[in-house]
Amino acid sequence: MSFTLTSKNIALNNYVLRAECLKGDGKTWSTSTLHLGYALTNEGGAFMVAAAGIPLLPSFSKNLRLVDGRFLHAELDEKPDILELSRINFLKFSDNRRFVKSVINLDVCISNKNGELTALSV
Repeated sequence: MSFTLTSKNIALNNYVLRAECLKGDGKTWSTSTLHLGYALTNEGGAFMVAAAGIPLLPSFSKNLRLVDGRFLHAELDEKPDILELSRINFLKFSDNRRFVKSVINLDVCISNKNGELTALSV
């Protein structure tokens, strides 16, 4: 079920989504937060539900804003890249970075499970 149907006061602060979520009893509300890096990735400048790929990081995205509590708008780096060397991730930026506009309905990647915002996986 979409989290927006069972949540209120939905807000975004940097990369952290915050909402008051209805618990399973249908009466009690709980404040919950979720870092969007656990729910989304950047695949070639488009939002994708997190499974693999490059996490949604400040280095690869800018101008995040929430519209109507469910639509996340941002500009995403079209060609992000992470190098893994000796089990440590290093960011690698291309010389010609290009950011493209992207939008996703957060109901496709986030749910409310008994009062907690939870990232859905593919």
